[in-house]
Amino acid sequence: MIASVLNVWHTMRKNNPLLTMKRKYTILPTAILILIFSCCISSGQHTKMLHFDFHLSAVKNAKNTVYTIAAEYPATGIVLCTDSHADYTNSYLVAGKDTFRLSPDEHSADLTDSIFSNLVTFSMPLDTFGFYPGNIESKVTFYFIDARLPEKKKEQKSLKKKSSGCSEPDMIDQSVWREGLADPDYIRSVHEVHNCIIHHTAGSNTDTNYIQVIRNIYIYHTEIREWSDIGYNYLIAQDGTIFKGRDPGEHEQDNVKGAHFCNSNTGTMGISIMGNYNDADPTEESIESLVDLLNWKLGKDSLNPLGTYPHPLNQHLGVIAGHRDGCATECPGDLLYALMDNIREETMQRFTICGYVYLPVFLSEVYSNDVLICQKHNRVYIQHTFGQLPEIHVCDQLGRAIAFQIISEEAGSSTIQINGSDKKLVFITIDLKDHRTSKALFLHE
Repeated sequence: MIASVLNVWHTMRKNNPLLTMKRKYTILPTAILILIFSCCISSGQHTKMLHFDFHLSAVKNAKNTVYTIAAEYPATGIVLCTDSHADYTNSYLVAGKDTFRLSPDEHSADLTDSIFSNLVTFSMPLDTFGFYPGNIESKVTFYFIDARLPEKKKEQKSLKKKSSGCSEPDMIDQSVWREGLADPDYIRSVHEVHNCIIHHTAGSNTDTNYIQVIRNIYIYHTEIREWSDIGYNYLIAQDGTIFKGRDPGEHEQDNVKGAHFCNSNTGTMGISIMGNYNDADPTEESIESLVDLLNWKLGKDSLNPLGTYPHPLNQHLGVIAGHRDGCATECPGDLLYALMDNIREETMQRFTICGYVYLPVFLSEVYSNDVLICQKHNRVYIQHTFGQLPEIHVCDQLGRAIAFQIISEEAGSSTIQINGSDKKLVFITIDLKDHRTSKALFLHE
């Protein structure tokens, strides 16, 4: 049992339920049955745990109570673990002058009996926190993380490096941010990437100690969640600094399989923007670095920034997609997700300027073999068995639309004339309900 007392602040829910104090009590942990808690060292080297059993029905105005916790442990990050049925609505963590909304971790899909909260981080270590449970009526475990760099290591004032244009962007290596932490030791899996998945860390928007932020995430993923490594391939700070995430060992950073996409990571690369973008806009610097990174990766692998590639969770998953495109989650936050189309278009513009070319994705084997496409000169004949009119798209190898004229169209067949004989190579895509067929055509006189 920790020796410090627990301060319980009863607060009436008015304009700001966290700031309107009515009464204050000091209660020894051994003298009350409403809250039972203990402190013990967790299995990780940089974490401690504090357990609470809440019986809120026995406490008058319990949902309007802020619990001030003296942890006697210098924490740079906190994460909660609750029963799987816990409702995080109206729950908050108060640290210093900052108030953090708590929500379920976007990566709790692998759990059945419990759920973690989002990770909250602080620039300076704190040992006293306020917890407002809101609708949580559950056993709660607080994990306190100490992610400080070794004292001999001086914090770098600026990590941001100049954008490198069309080549691989400058990045901060794992050896820099992981100093003093255990290296991951496991057999890596590598794969071919078809979809780049955008996340947010759902953490602080004001914490500028970015190396410490990523150390908090690494400790949370490896010591608390007991994953083999950090889940994301890359992380981007609010000032635009790009960090290498998951350690590839002897393999390529962008092709090592991560742990970030709804328990279905094959074919994906994870990029997480530091911060929470449900209520705040991402910075211009972070979006610029995201486009730099996407442009390099998609150019390297000849992937279409505006295209889709089928995934077990979404048969029309964008080559650039958000976490919520695969499963039910708030990630990457409403305001970042609203920028996804702009991010794709900006990446496509950069992609074109750099002279990259993407390869067509032939999906007929994935969707259906019930579509026949043939041509004579610039005229294309389409036959299918779906009894409806298809949606037809024609583009060049850079994804730019090419005009065409419908010569005839009826259920089961269509004929189009593609304009512009100077376009020697075109790609035609046929959409019919949930079926899609793509084919490359060489035009000739």
